[in-house]
Amino acid sequence: MRNRSGDESGYTLVELTVVMSIMAVVSSLTAGLVITGMNSTKQSQARTAASQDVQREVERLARDLRVADPLRVTEANRVVLDLYRGNTCVRRTYELVANSLQVSSATYPTWSACATYPGSATPTAVQSATFLSSTANGATPLLTYKGTAGPLPASPAPATVTSITVTLSKSVPGWQGVASLSTTVGVRNAKIG
Repeated sequence: MRNRSGDESGYTLVELTVVMSIMAVVSSLTAGLVITGMNSTKQSQARTAASQDVQREVERLARDLRVADPLRVTEANRVVLDLYRGNTCVRRTYELVANSLQVSSATYPTWSACATYPGSATPTAVQSATFLSSTANGATPLLTYKGTAGPLPASPAPATVTSITVTLSKSVPGWQGVASLSTTVGVRNAKIG
């Protein structure tokens, strides 16, 4: 290398190229780490949201099963139950249909309107909604039933049911797994015949 005089100070093209190359490598590594961290955070948020969705719907179904009086239809992926609220009766149906949890409610003006199933009374209000989409139960039934002697078949007589296990799973976008939750609920339905 040659000596530089006072007026030729600065960096050579080779020095600048080396520094730019090093900065490009460091920037690429840093960007890769930031992108990986952002993707991980996004997946974690999606898993948390799916878990919260599943928990909310399992709790709603479990609460209705606990206070149901009586259960009307008990199938592996469908249950129909009566709920008494004040002087009215709400007949609610939970059903797992094509990867979504569907809920419908028919409100009747009096308790006696729900005395028979299926009833001939006309409801004062009817509502239907999809409470949870992207369910991933697959071959796992939404509901499994137990009686006093143990497990019951997939569609038992409603009067024989003493407890119900609710199992609900939801697929998580951008993640290979599912958010899943199970809970067992005792019902007061057993003495109704």
